[in-house]
Amino acid sequence: MHDSLLKFKKLVEPWLAGYSHVSASVFGARDNDKRWILASRILLLPPWSPPFKSPSLESRVFWGRTEKIGFGAKDLEPMLAALDEGVIRLGSIDCSLPTDPQSSTRQAMFYPGQPASHDRDPAAARSPMLQKVGGSKAMLIHRLLESEDLEWHLRTLDPPFVDLNEAYLRFGVPAERYAEQSIIEFYVYPPIEIRRDSTIRAGILTLRISMASALDRKRVSIGYVAQGINRRGVIRSKAMKWRGRGPVLEGTVKLKVADAPAVLCFLNYADTGLQQIWIVDPKRVLNKHTAIYNAFDGDFDHLRELLFDPKKERDARRFEDGVALLFNMLGFSVAQHGRSQKLTDGPDILAFTPSGTLAVIECTTGMPDEGDQVAAIKKRVARIRRSLDRTGWKNLALQPVIVTPLPQADTAEHRDDAESKGILVLCYEDIEDALRQIRLAPDADKYLDGRLTELRTGNLFSGR
Repeated sequence: MHDSLLKFKKLVEPWLAGYSHVSASVFGARDNDKRWILASRILLLPPWSPPFKSPSLESRVFWGRTEKIGFGAKDLEPMLAALDEGVIRLGSIDCSLPTDPQSSTRQAMFYPGQPASHDRDPAAARSPMLQKVGGSKAMLIHRLLESEDLEWHLRTLDPPFVDLNEAYLRFGVPAERYAEQSIIEFYVYPPIEIRRDSTIRAGILTLRISMASALDRKRVSIGYVAQGINRRGVIRSKAMKWRGRGPVLEGTVKLKVADAPAVLCFLNYADTGLQQIWIVDPKRVLNKHTAIYNAFDGDFDHLRELLFDPKKERDARRFEDGVALLFNMLGFSVAQHGRSQKLTDGPDILAFTPSGTLAVIECTTGMPDEGDQVAAIKKRVARIRRSLDRTGWKNLALQPVIVTPLPQADTAEHRDDAESKGILVLCYEDIEDALRQIRLAPDADKYLDGRLTELRTGNLFSGR
């Protein structure tokens, strides 16, 4: 077994008792009875996360399937051996990565999962991943179907798809824009986490933990750093109170943290770090920008009204104001060019990070490309780039961003198209995540870097 597979196995082995099933999603092409993988994702999920589901697809060229398969610890090794060969054999799924002379399969790559502060969701547990890459998707498809017939064929399917990206999204596999080659991704999400309903109230930190009941509670510990009072330590499992709920144990522990406004907690299992999460006193904030705003809108009711309020007809200017306020509290230096009638040909918002990266932001209350927003922001970014280059600012980085209050599920096709052109799209879920982060110490560079990492690597389905 190659070194990358051994590292992956060693990391996740202590967690294996906590899983009862594996979720497999594949979209591929078929050549008679041979099934090839275009893109696929395998997930080991904790008992509180449902598997990914989508109706099966069969056509003369394309096929797609999602399946929930029973899992035991002994099943990991044969799964890894198959993945190393570029093969998936799970339940009724039996398929292979294609190979071609230009891009044959290569050794599996191991990603241990970044610290939570670098993830899209700063409170999420790490998710180790193995990736196996095969031959060119385009070469496989063009071997089976004339290129000019591809989109017409996709429109004849049941259900029909506008393009391949829509099909990949339907089956929960890596989207087209992230890889020209066929791919298998295998993610493992730890079956233990600190829950988001953990709190600080009246100087008492209350931590709540969910854990698969098959795990050993004695191997759980939580490190903590209390902000502002110079206190840190480790909470051992014997201090936690546990109660069982079927396949899930719920643990609770209370700790006096005096006047600390926030506590950074590190969840560990079997001497391995799994999650870091800030628990913040809802009456306190660590962000001076948010503290100032709080003086005038204590419960953020007006800010949420600007960003989301469904009771009123959405007004683009009001939404733009809300986005500008939000980015200011995230630590950006903000200018609203779009507010001036004489500057309406400019972007809605310009937002600088402390390191000097410029986010060029367009706001829309509709789809990301409604009113040709994608073409407009590309034109404005190009105009800014030319001005910077001729005035001695060639090294200043620009990032186009479109913000919409619509949910990701409603904007998937438009978002996918925009992000294939390098434009970051922030939807309802992203705005909600930003509202959680504005209570913490602002770090605009980290915020933007986290979202750009996702833009480069693709959305991950966590089942949560």
